[in-house]
Amino acid sequence: MKPGWERELAVEAPVPAPSLERVRAALAVELGNPAQRSWKKDAATSFLGGLGIVGVVGAALALTQQLSVAPQNVPALGLLVATALVASLAGAAPARRWLQWTAVGLAVCTAAALVLLRSGGQPSTQPEWVCTLSHVAAGAPLLLLLWKGLRYSAPSLLRAVVGGGALGTTGALIGELGCAQGAAHVAFFHLSAWLVLAVVAGVVGTRLQRRSYAP
Repeated sequence: MKPGWERELAVEAPVPAPSLERVRAALAVELGNPAQRSWKKDAATSFLGGLGIVGVVGAALALTQQLSVAPQNVPALGLLVATALVASLAGAAPARRWLQWTAVGLAVCTAAALVLLRSGGQPSTQPEWVCTLSHVAAGAPLLLLLWKGLRYSAPSLLRAVVGGGALGTTGALIGELGCAQGAAHVAFFHLSAWLVLAVVAGVVGTRLQRRSYAP
């Protein structure tokens, strides 16, 4: 006859080992760290958020009969959307330096195309700096989302600048929909807004307090 404690051990069901996911989740809760972020979700938020802002502004321009889309604007719009997509992915994806430099090269080519595709243009009743201010304002709300995502990665100036460049396409798209002024205006007052967003995103993005140091 087995002792009492041996009989209890014999009938006790084996305790299953906790899965790795459960252990990681428990450690995250105990350490006060949030769940791992999805960089794909951050990229989609940047890209679709920018297009959403452009859609709202474009609808407002159409309602007020200020929409100005000439044939030469069509390829420019396509280049800007492609740049926004690549830069959004490059600004969010971890350890994709080749993709970041691809986004930089595409942005430079797109910026040059915006100037070269513009014709002589039409005069405007508003000051030219209004375009710069409105373009910066269009992309600024998404900066907070960009910086939130950058807090979960190792500091990278290039990555932060590329992410800001993705947001800069928002104002540039609006400029192609509602501004009919010439190439010089685009070069100085549209592209400067794009550059401002990229620089601000880079300067602040590298100085954020990190919650993770993933690649």
